[in-house]
Amino acid sequence: MLGLWGKIGIFLAIFVCYLGYLIHHPIPEDTEDFRLSQIVADFIGFTDLLGQIFEAFGFSGWSVYRALKPTFVPPEGITISKVNLSGVECTVFTPKEFKSRLNPGPAIVYYHGGGWTIQSVESFSPLLVKLAEETGLVVMSPEYRRAPENPFPIPYEDCLNSTLEFMREAGSYNVDPKKIALAGDSAGGNLAMAITIALQKMEGKHIFKPKMISLTYPALQIIDLQLQSYQENSDYVFCNNLLPRFWLSYMGFDGDRNVLSSFVHNGHVDSNNPEVASQLKEVNREKVPAKYLKNSRKNNSDNKRNTHKLDMETKNRIEKLMLDERLAPLMASNETLSKFPFTHILACGYDPLRDDSIILAGRLQNLGVPHTLQYLPHSVHSSMMFGLRHNAPYHSQQLKELCKTIRENLEN
Repeated sequence: MLGLWGKIGIFLAIFVCYLGYLIHHPIPEDTEDFRLSQIVADFIGFTDLLGQIFEAFGFSGWSVYRALKPTFVPPEGITISKVNLSGVECTVFTPKEFKSRLNPGPAIVYYHGGGWTIQSVESFSPLLVKLAEETGLVVMSPEYRRAPENPFPIPYEDCLNSTLEFMREAGSYNVDPKKIALAGDSAGGNLAMAITIALQKMEGKHIFKPKMISLTYPALQIIDLQLQSYQENSDYVFCNNLLPRFWLSYMGFDGDRNVLSSFVHNGHVDSNNPEVASQLKEVNREKVPAKYLKNSRKNNSDNKRNTHKLDMETKNRIEKLMLDERLAPLMASNETLSKFPFTHILACGYDPLRDDSIILAGRLQNLGVPHTLQYLPHSVHSSMMFGLRHNAPYHSQQLKELCKTIRENLEN
């Protein structure tokens, strides 16, 4: 007969095994910096599980993610200052050598990722400092208000307004407003491209077009959430429909499980709508060359039935957002994209957002827009951030390459 402690031990063992089953989301064994990538994927799974428990008790699940803040000690040689630009708190990172420039130099405006919901300039400080160090340039990053408390278009407007004022006040930072790059990762890449589109359409004495943009695994569209990359990679990092939940939070549908169940299977898409049908000609699986597809892992998500049918009011509201280039910048016309500056795109092979980047690169290629594609075939989403934090060899080197591309194009 087992004693009390024996029974407790068995219970704990079973509990730990069950917890491991819930949070473990295996990634491909050929993933670069594999062990670190797997630990990060499982940690996100654990965090999301805690978030779901919080939600069950009536609290925000996003609060669990927001509570995770890295310990960061600013290095010598980088001055970090807080400024207010058009009512938005922004942080400016200035390398020591930049201050000694006799003439105004280039700068980077960086919009942080985190699904428009969970991250901040503070949590991104290691990456922002690294950008400033590697490029030797000023980096400005706005603390835009986050969803779900502040859904679209508030984060977008905060980024646009703060960027415009930074350009107007560029001289105060010894920055040449004609040599500014807009950059961002994931949701921040979405914002960088959306702000670029807005600036292309604006005119005025103090309106400047970015010299280049840098998009790192950006989220660009919701007109097809069943692209091949979604089917292949939906459980890597973005477990439990985390990516669609980010989108819905940004769109003002946070926590609506009925909308989520339809959204993930394209239940919001009406291909009979001529405008939607036109966009689907630009965003579809046929636009992704076979060399980018992974045949080792597929599912049949297209064949799943929607568990909830959207009411007409909700469907129309989502459709309007889906076609809005401020929210989904891949919806921009070819005429708009043809005016883009040099564009650098970083895409990861094991990322559900991979095909967004590949489709964008293909459109830019067809339009003759100068661009480069830094493709990491065996990397998962967010790899640049956690690779930097933990000094992972492969992804640290890829970040250096990214910084080199930005520096060379801005300094020319």
